[in-house]
Amino acid sequence: MTTIFLPMLIHFGMTITILIMLVLRRAGELRAEPNLLEKIDLDSSHYSDEAKKLSNNFQNQFQLPVFFHVGGILALLFSVTGWAAGALAWGFVISRIAHTVVHTTFNNVRVRFAFFVIGILCLIGLWVTIAMGAEESIWFRAAGWTIVETPTPAPDSPPSPEIMP
Repeated sequence: MTTIFLPMLIHFGMTITILIMLVLRRAGELRAEPNLLEKIDLDSSHYSDEAKKLSNNFQNQFQLPVFFHVGGILALLFSVTGWAAGALAWGFVISRIAHTVVHTTFNNVRVRFAFFVIGILCLIGLWVTIAMGAEESIWFRAAGWTIVETPTPAPDSPPSPEIMP
């Protein structure tokens, strides 16, 4: 379970950390320039570039990572918590941490995009792993769901014995 839950928890912690940094940055700017309050009521572009980077990065945490957290919940629900799912979850979170560091510091778009692509590939791999493992879960079996149809026996096969009550 920790192979999936711990990366989710770390990403949540990173998102809250970004929020705290954003609040502190904006509060400092408002203290330094009291007239800024009137300028930002409808237009946050008056904040510094540093505050804008933090704000943009915070907003990014509610885009692609939403699919990660939904996938993580499904992986836990379907007990798809093996080494592959764990490695892909960790890969995604590490790529998001690297993306955040680049985005909120020197902000090189090419480097940031490389980490974004790594995260996308990990996320796609995680969802494929979840889809493949979900069919084996008790939830899928109880509902009678299948992802891949199994071939039906040939009509000349002997019938399977039935259990009489």
